[in-house]
Amino acid sequence: MPSLPTIFCKELRSKKLALLQRLPRRAEECLDESRHCWCHVTQQEFGPDGDQVQPARCTPGRLCYAAPLEGPAIS
Repeated sequence: MPSLPTIFCKELRSKKLALLQRLPRRAEECLDESRHCWCHVTQQEFGPDGDQVQPARCTPGRLCYAAPLEGPAIS
């Protein structure tokens, strides 16, 4: 099976991601100078598991993580 082009949860959102027009490969591609991001599921800066949303935290192994090309996250 080919590796995914990103390790970040598909529910991770930021203004910079909206402009990227592809899956991010590095944290720098997710965050602008404000470093603000949020979860698409909760619409807040905290994910469904109550932990903070940041590229470094929204990766495989987190309870609410949803792979970019797979099914929905746990809500």
